[in-house]
Amino acid sequence: MARYWLVVGSRENWETAFKHGNIWGLKERQRHLWESLNEGDTLLFYVTQPIGGIVGQGVVHTKIKQNRPLWPQELREHKLIWPLRFEFDVESCLPPDKWSNKKLVSKLVWPRTGFQLVGQNVGEELVSSLRVQGYSTEGAETPVIRETLAEFGNTPQGAKKVLRSHDELKRVLVEIGKMQNFIAEPEFPFDIGRLDVVWRRVIYSVPT
Repeated sequence: MARYWLVVGSRENWETAFKHGNIWGLKERQRHLWESLNEGDTLLFYVTQPIGGIVGQGVVHTKIKQNRPLWPQELREHKLIWPLRFEFDVESCLPPDKWSNKKLVSKLVWPRTGFQLVGQNVGEELVSSLRVQGYSTEGAETPVIRETLAEFGNTPQGAKKVLRSHDELKRVLVEIGKMQNFIAEPEFPFDIGRLDVVWRRVIYSVPT
């Protein structure tokens, strides 16, 4: 069963998280929490004062370890503070200019730490409240597929079918990935060989 986590951070850190493809990080001393986090778990986005409330929700996508500073404090201090990271998909979120006025405040949660497990019943009630308030993904856009199958349709009558070369297919896949706001690269080596093309949400993360 998927669990619910309250993810507590400053406005600066949340804006950084959304800007870099929806990613969050924990400190080394929080490894036990990071290791117990599973794909599909629900995240509740809590922004600290002066906002002081929940502004949206998401779902855990992939856990990754990184050794490159990302957050403003890490960049200012030139050191790694939150290396245990995970990517997430945004299910609903207020746009930043509405965080102050429309955030969800509840007596059911006590944001004591930056990352804490929330009871099943409490989590379900908070998610239900977010849905009632009509939060959208306007404030934290995630990559979307712009074309539909219908737009591609059948090959027009009389059109000449062309078999693309392997290199040409790789080039097209890289372009499509960039159109969807992914970091798209050719020739990605891994343990038992290499992949022709990979799409990633965040630099140095595992391929999406």
